[in-house]
Amino acid sequence: MAATNLTSKPEQKSANPQTNLNWAANLKWEKSIRSQIEKLTKKQKADELAGLLAFGGCRGKGSAIKAQRISFLQSLQNLLTIPGNEQHPCLPILDFLLSKPTSETKSKTLRQTLAELIDALLVLPVTSWLDLKIADIVVEAGLYLCCSRELSTEQCLAFYQRLVAYQSLIEQTDGMPESDRLSPLESLLLKAESRLILGIALQHQAGSRTLRRDGQSGYAEELDAYTDNDGTPHANLLKELPLWMASFQRGNMASQWIEKSWLSRKSQDRWEDLLQRTASLTSSQGELALANGTAQFWPATLADSLRNLNAKKRPNWIRQTLQSVDSASTTSAKSKRSKADEDLTAATQSDWAKLASLRCNWYPGADHLTIAYGSNSPQIEFSTLGLPLLNGVWKTELTIDGQICELESEWNSLCWYNDEAGDFIELRNETEHAIIDRQIFLSRNDQVALFSDSVTTKTDATVQIRWELPLDHSWKGKQETHSRAWKLRQQKRDVRLIPLAIPEEVIHRADGKLNCTEESILLEQTGRQNLCMPLWLDWSPTRRGKACDWSQLTITEAREVLAPPIAFAARCRVGGSQWLFLRNLEFNGTPRAVMGLNTDAETVIAEINSLAQAEKLVEVQYEEED
Repeated sequence: MAATNLTSKPEQKSANPQTNLNWAANLKWEKSIRSQIEKLTKKQKADELAGLLAFGGCRGKGSAIKAQRISFLQSLQNLLTIPGNEQHPCLPILDFLLSKPTSETKSKTLRQTLAELIDALLVLPVTSWLDLKIADIVVEAGLYLCCSRELSTEQCLAFYQRLVAYQSLIEQTDGMPESDRLSPLESLLLKAESRLILGIALQHQAGSRTLRRDGQSGYAEELDAYTDNDGTPHANLLKELPLWMASFQRGNMASQWIEKSWLSRKSQDRWEDLLQRTASLTSSQGELALANGTAQFWPATLADSLRNLNAKKRPNWIRQTLQSVDSASTTSAKSKRSKADEDLTAATQSDWAKLASLRCNWYPGADHLTIAYGSNSPQIEFSTLGLPLLNGVWKTELTIDGQICELESEWNSLCWYNDEAGDFIELRNETEHAIIDRQIFLSRNDQVALFSDSVTTKTDATVQIRWELPLDHSWKGKQETHSRAWKLRQQKRDVRLIPLAIPEEVIHRADGKLNCTEESILLEQTGRQNLCMPLWLDWSPTRRGKACDWSQLTITEAREVLAPPIAFAARCRVGGSQWLFLRNLEFNGTPRAVMGLNTDAETVIAEINSLAQAEKLVEVQYEEED
């Protein structure tokens, strides 16, 4: 490459330039450039050698190139937020490069400051693999790509030698057994990005193309390892996902700078699927569900990745997602809503990933519930009307005859239901003494949801189940005056909580209770042998303040009334809307009747129309026995 904008001061040159270039004579170079480098080395042309080795792919005129460079540097800075990097020597360099210089700090002063910061980095030794943090290689190689042409000749050549030493360390890891102690992010940086970025920075080195191809293969392998076939990321990846996906974005940008392909067509398709699935996990505030510590990096990472897709016309999900991440204040009332046939693509579920995203639509402000069920205490994040409602661990306690029953280490998905009425998932945790079936329903258009746990045992024992749902602190709860329902309020918006298994009127004896604190929604229910504990949620602005009533219903089988341990049913009415919920706890194959509905289904969620007929929203049938 032509040498441009390289700064070199005569007084900084070494008194023994022959020694300075001996390292270059000992390296293996690409055949196409080998003779040129041999001549420069022999004639001690340090300036020209530095100009040849400095990377210029991310330099150029135009706002697009400048924006890409800033995005790349910002992404490197975000990577150093990993605990243990608080005093990283590259942080001052990144802070300086990302700062906006005033007229007083431009030109000579600016170059001098950068030179001092780079000198402080270059004096640090590259020792052994055991002393190295994996992010070091990525950050330093990325810095070289972005600012090698702003360095002095001596600094550029010293930096290059440092990257060659990193290449040797990377090659030492080839053939080593994989460590299960590496996090998904560390594994990606080691197997993919460090190799790809070094292969680009050292593009004149013999073997650099192999190193770059190894990096591309590493990206493809890690993408396959941590995402399902439809692109859904594993629930265990969510905490690192913003930084994990940022690595893919940096690899994409660096490959564009040298005009090389980044992923194969198959891997590119998986990457695009991942972007759509993660868009489904993104809230109206532009935040990634359940990402916690790295969530602040998500809006920029997702937006940059979406804008870099080579789509001639952006599909609706991209347009709506960009609207969410670009303007967190945007609400559904101000956005263009999707057509009905596009709604279903907004939800996603994966048995392998132990993750489900129930989402009524793509538009900003859409109701959205994410649940990760790979542990005995699932994590849940739930937003209604564009506001976070639940966020954290869904704690569950089951006792049988007063003894706490330990839950299994994870839940399994039994049923996933996704149609125009809404999204529905049923999970199971099977313990030694009981089975808990958890059902979650999110309406597509009616702004209601159902949470329900059904407990079945094989003994005539007292069973109690208790929930602690993580309530966002912005909501204030208050029990209604004449019923056991509660209202949560924030910004003139209400969410009504209706415990269907508890009698409405407070004068009646109840085998359970509902309560709300500043941090939690608490619900518990006691029964004999089997029980069902459903919670109905309603946040419709049009039903706000409307009268509410509910009651349990009689269920019959062949004209015989069934006892509570066999089946549960309840109806709920808010204003002019009414719904029915039926859950059979024991079943012998004979159809059952409730409120004019005859069915042999395990579960029915229905809306009662003006003719008192049940219009089914969800119907779950029993599995056929082998």
